[in-house]
Amino acid sequence: MSSTAEIAVIDREDLAWFLADPGGTIDRRGQDFPDPYPWSGIAARTVLTLLDAHGIDLDPGPLPKVVSIAARDDIIRVLVPAHRRHLDALHPDEFTDREITRAFEHWHADTERLAAVPAAHDTVTRIRALLARIADDQVGVIWIT
Repeated sequence: MSSTAEIAVIDREDLAWFLADPGGTIDRRGQDFPDPYPWSGIAARTVLTLLDAHGIDLDPGPLPKVVSIAARDDIIRVLVPAHRRHLDALHPDEFTDREITRAFEHWHADTERLAAVPAAHDTVTRIRALLARIADDQVGVIWIT
């Protein structure tokens, strides 16, 4: 089964709905951003790992406790307005081609490794744009299946 990722903006009041049913909430209430994510979920997972390694903490703090239909190994990141403090660090030039390629070597998809650098640069750019776009009453969400 292939891994996918979705990046969207939702109203903060819909966060509990999102955590319970990520796909359904994005379909009904989400604002795709800026267009559908073209890379695999492996690319998004790898970039989140790179961000963590660079000290870019995207932990939103406590989230509502809900029963979720998301798979146990899904990754859900909720970006809140306070994460805007990372805007300067979220630039593709902050990550060397070598470290991106090494991060992607962990995965076995040869085609993914071939596109590692453009996928990582695009993903970082999308996360940066997501943070810049969310209003104070919204959150950005990244859902990786």
